[in-house]
Amino acid sequence: ARKQVTLYTYATSFQHTVRVRILQGTTVLLEQRAPIDPVSNGFLLVVVSDTPDQLNYLSGTTLGSTGGSGTATVAHLAPEDLPASSAALAGVDALVFAGTDSGKLSPEVRQAIAGWVLQGGTLVVAGGANGPAAAAGLSDLLPVTITGSEPLDSLDALAAYAGGAPPAAAGLIANQTQLRTDVGATEIVAGAGGPLLARRAIGAGETYALAVDPGAPALRGWDHNTDLWKQILAGHRVQQSPAAARRTQSYYSGSNPYIGSSYYLGQLSPFDIPGIELPGVALVGGFLFLYVLVIGPINWLVLRRMHRPDLAWVTIPALILLFAGMAYVMSYQSKGSQLRLATSTVVRSYSGAPVATVNSYVGIFSPGRQEYTLDFNDDAQITEVGSSVLGGPSNGGGSSARIYQGKPSSIRNLNIDTWTLRGFEAEMTVPYQPVYTAQLQLRQGTITGQITNQGATPLTDVAVVAGNSVQLLGTLGAGQQATVRLSGYTRGPVDLDQALSRLVPGVQLQYYGGSNSAEDRRQRSRAALLLSALAVKQPAGDAPSVVVVGWGTQRPFDLTLHGGLPVHDDTVLVTSLLPVAQEPGAVFLGPSQIPRTVLTGTVRTENGPNGPMLRLADPAVFEYQVPRTLQVSRLILDYEVTNDMPPVLAVWNWQTSDWDEIRDTNNFDPLSPKQLNSRYSGDLPDLAAHLSPEGQVRLRVEPDTTNIDVLYLNRLDLSAEGRQP
Repeated sequence: ARKQVTLYTYATSFQHTVRVRILQGTTVLLEQRAPIDPVSNGFLLVVVSDTPDQLNYLSGTTLGSTGGSGTATVAHLAPEDLPASSAALAGVDALVFAGTDSGKLSPEVRQAIAGWVLQGGTLVVAGGANGPAAAAGLSDLLPVTITGSEPLDSLDALAAYAGGAPPAAAGLIANQTQLRTDVGATEIVAGAGGPLLARRAIGAGETYALAVDPGAPALRGWDHNTDLWKQILAGHRVQQSPAAARRTQSYYSGSNPYIGSSYYLGQLSPFDIPGIELPGVALVGGFLFLYVLVIGPINWLVLRRMHRPDLAWVTIPALILLFAGMAYVMSYQSKGSQLRLATSTVVRSYSGAPVATVNSYVGIFSPGRQEYTLDFNDDAQITEVGSSVLGGPSNGGGSSARIYQGKPSSIRNLNIDTWTLRGFEAEMTVPYQPVYTAQLQLRQGTITGQITNQGATPLTDVAVVAGNSVQLLGTLGAGQQATVRLSGYTRGPVDLDQALSRLVPGVQLQYYGGSNSAEDRRQRSRAALLLSALAVKQPAGDAPSVVVVGWGTQRPFDLTLHGGLPVHDDTVLVTSLLPVAQEPGAVFLGPSQIPRTVLTGTVRTENGPNGPMLRLADPAVFEYQVPRTLQVSRLILDYEVTNDMPPVLAVWNWQTSDWDEIRDTNNFDPLSPKQLNSRYSGDLPDLAAHLSPEGQVRLRVEPDTTNIDVLYLNRLDLSAEGRQP
């Protein structure tokens, strides 16, 4: 008989072989080594197509955002080769379906792709003659609905987006599409029969629908097809998930092996178990002081008073045994005699998404040295976590556990020492109906509306978080509704310091030497999960949104521990990213929707300590193309350099035909009070002068040669706000 087994593994950048062994017990029946080629700091583009060379011309091209790009490696898969696990897709940056039938995908693979997109993947579905088939199995994720096909007369609009001369459109078939405004999709390139290119932000990722086939002769031989794909993928940031970084021990592109901000590394634990904490300094010091006092001066004085100093040969061993017994009793009382199974779970759901992503930290605290088996009912990617996440002095010791992949997944041969904890992180994607529904709108910096708990159980300490603003809603019962009024909304990442202080009042972030009360442990556990939920970066160019968090009691997966009857300690954080409607016609365009080209200067992409970056050794001029139909009310510049020396910036003035130099960033209206020389986000002044009638903005960037010779930029982006007539 023949049996095919699929295994998923992670490789470091220096690993070029993997060894596979078939065992019967401990006997090796067969061993084989297979070569592998790890993609490190690169952009992995997977193409699912019936055409074997589709998009091969992108190999070696730099793709991705300014602050997280990489050299592209193009890989080809058939639909049946795609994994049924979103975590197994975690190494893929972009997934392109072109000229194949996605309707052949199994429900498990569709669920895996949806979970991968939610966690930051970029999905592109290309159309043309086979467009309906390519979209058949992925329609829930797409920004458009395909209604038919028609010949295309001109590629002028698509060429303008790519920044080059258009090819002849003879014989080219385009899909007729209808934009899905109900899920916040946006049109990027307009066509006669609907959008030629549309985008939808979903979770931390994004999906694109391209109405033409990139393998058609008109596009395959086009000089600017590479520029087209560079622009489509310009918003994707190449980075690993924290769990993947922990597995590979390669924390690049800003990834952190912990669950949140590096500032809190080692200070918060998701496990609220008193037994894993070290005893207090006062308790240990007092015990040692009493031990020395009794076994020394007191013992000597008593024996001297009895005139029997020779009994010290008996009393000293007896006192040692007595204090050893006291130490054991004290440890037994503080550590406990119960087997505990603690889970701290973050459930992330998204409006319009059929699945939720789940990260669960599972800790097993054993009162004695024993072997256990832990079973998950779902297909979970499991990673053991160390002491920095456990919040204790050890990860529990013992031999390496065996992790079994599949559905169900399990951890076997799990040996745990006495009074120690071994912890694991499980990642999975599960079918899930979002708990929160909302009708929210943004007007003049204030978000108003209603949020409803449509789940079957109540949620406690519910809160709405957006940028620097937090609103506490309290408890929401099943079917209960709450009113939202969030003032001072600013577009940008969540301010974690401010959010934590509001969501967990009084939390002690520096717990060493602090209180270890039950309430303090509960606060630190909650703060750890909130960091995991709020530190997720959203894709650039998405519509306004808020994050809703609330505490529930029901895990979305089943878990069974074999080897004893544990006491369960479950903490569940239910969170959702909810869209916010803007005023009619209001539009926000992020960097991926505004093409950028280099007009003059030598600009190179190099790998840096935090990922790829732009290198400028001399002045360079960049041109940004804002859609001509947008009535712009605001242009937002966002840059980040690798040192504390800001670049010398100048914006082209179309009225005076000269450069307006901007040396002092205080001339800008800052979006955040926390400004650093190395990082800035703010408005470009005088739109009438700096935005051409054709929608062009030119920015000159040059190193400050009085201090540095070469300028390295992690990010140089332009965003726009306005109205679409």
